[in-house]
Amino acid sequence: QSVVKANIKLRFTNRAQKSMVLVRSMELTQAKVKLTFKALDGVLRMTDEAGKRVSMSHKCTELDRQIPLLLGVSKPILEHVIFCHQEESSWP
Repeated sequence: QSVVKANIKLRFTNRAQKSMVLVRSMELTQAKVKLTFKALDGVLRMTDEAGKRVSMSHKCTELDRQIPLLLGVSKPILEHVIFCHQEESSWP
C-alpha cells in the first residue's frame, strides 16, 4: 500500500482587502487494485490587526461555502468562469 499526499495553496485578497492563504490537503492511497482519494481538512491563514498570523482549520464543505463569500464572487462564477479549462472557455 502506498500513499501520496498533496497540498494546493491559493493566496488571495478578500473583500476587506486583507491577504489570505487557503491550503487544501489531499491524500491518495493505492491498495493492490483500488485507489482511494480523501480530501483532508483545509487551513485558512490570515494576518490579524496586530500583525500576528492566524490559522483556522476547516472541513472541506465549510471551505467550499466560505471561499465565495470571502472573495465576493458567486460559486457558479468561480466554477464556470474563473477556473474553467481553456478548452471549455468560449471567450472571443
